[in-house]
Amino acid sequence: HIYEAIRFGAKFLDLLGKADLTVKTLGDGFTKYVSTWYQLDFCYRNCIFHTYASHQVSLLEKLTDEVQRRYSNTYLLVVNDHWQEIVDQHQVWEIPGEIQQKDFYEEYVERKFLRDQKKVVVIISDAMRFEVGTELIDVIRSEDRYDAELEAVVSVLPSATAFGMAALLPHNELSVSNKGEVMADGISTQGTQNRNDILAARIPDSAVALQAADFMKMNREDSRVLFRDHQLIYIYHNQIDAIGDDRSTEDQTFKAVEDTLSDLVDLVKKMTSANATNLLVTADHGFIFQNENLEESDFVHLEELDGEIYKQTRRWMLGSGGDVSERLKRYRPVDLGYQGDADIYLAKSINRLRLKGAGSKYVHGGASLQEIVIPVI
Repeated sequence: HIYEAIRFGAKFLDLLGKADLTVKTLGDGFTKYVSTWYQLDFCYRNCIFHTYASHQVSLLEKLTDEVQRRYSNTYLLVVNDHWQEIVDQHQVWEIPGEIQQKDFYEEYVERKFLRDQKKVVVIISDAMRFEVGTELIDVIRSEDRYDAELEAVVSVLPSATAFGMAALLPHNELSVSNKGEVMADGISTQGTQNRNDILAARIPDSAVALQAADFMKMNREDSRVLFRDHQLIYIYHNQIDAIGDDRSTEDQTFKAVEDTLSDLVDLVKKMTSANATNLLVTADHGFIFQNENLEESDFVHLEELDGEIYKQTRRWMLGSGGDVSERLKRYRPVDLGYQGDADIYLAKSINRLRLKGAGSKYVHGGASLQEIVIPVI
């Protein structure tokens, strides 16, 4: 672990020294992130993870302090400030030439498999951002039994669970209530049962949704029957978001990533042993994580907003009316592809909104590259 921390820390500093962090267009920023910049998040995560796993934090302190400072101030803030300048020039959220997350079902599930009467399993791992997907595909390929490809898609906004999970389901129209509940063609997308109903309506008697934990408890015969009786299976896995979104455990986010990689490989193996041959692995959203206590200047103060707030999180909120802070970007629902009445506000760049009782190191919901670039394996 000590050597790995040093290796990833050194690689991070080397990559950052060579990086061109300019952004010319939405497509330019997205392409640069997918081709090179994700490696900075990857190296940072692994440096911090191996440092804590080594139990030699003091020994590695000089290195990790330098990596942390450069990650936050020279990379994360700089690249997302540049990215935000381009995002601010566009009121409708889409990146030309890139697949949108809301088209996932049609582009991947329907077009690649169901149209040809092929069965497919969709595994959705909450908050598995793109750089984690690049590691997962390497692990899967190393098993020798699998052929795997990685693509990147653009998440919906806000880059939050309720919205991302809804976008991944079959739908003609998405709508959002003032409380933040997202409906697909008028049906709530919250919870496994509702998602199961939405899938079953699209493919009667041959589609099912279930939690990864429930699937892993099945014996071999039951898992084979599950695959035999269904053309489409959605499996929901939640490790990173469950740990990161809790103030008491957010410091363990990078450990949760390691556990997620192990869990997903186990899921793939168990599903293929049940005779599945086609699998898609994706996420609802990514995340930002900074392993440090943030400055007051990193937070947006809501007294800057003149209007009514219906729902607030650390990176986005729903509200209406009034002037908006220059540190928030306001969208109408239609700008983001939804039906609804409430305005949607996103904290710009990597800023956070103050939220009592919530953590601040791990966040998602905004339009940063770390949050909106989603892997599809």
